Amino acid sequence: MTETSPGMLTLPAECDLPWARAFHEGILERAALDRDVEIDAKAVERMTTPAVQVIVALSRALEAERRSLTVALPSAAFLSAFSDLGLADMAGTWSAT
Repeated sequence: MTETSPGMLTLPAECDLPWARAFHEGILERAALDRDVEIDAKAVERMTTPAVQVIVALSRALEAERRSLTVALPSAAFLSAFSDLGLADMAGTWSAT
């Protein structure tokens, strides 16, 4: 995870279990910042279930705090990972467009 600007996180090409662990730890720090989160997902080439789970958990945590998650430029692999788990509608609610 790379922060390219305040509130914008850029996902790597490989979003797998090690990435999900690191993202989860990093996002806990970000959650304390009291702002919306935007994710740039255009570079994602592979996303595993743990990565999807941590994004869903982030979305729910933000929603509980009346904040939002936006996904800008989701790659086909990003969208496919959510679709494969029956979460296409959820991922669609985060669209920046």
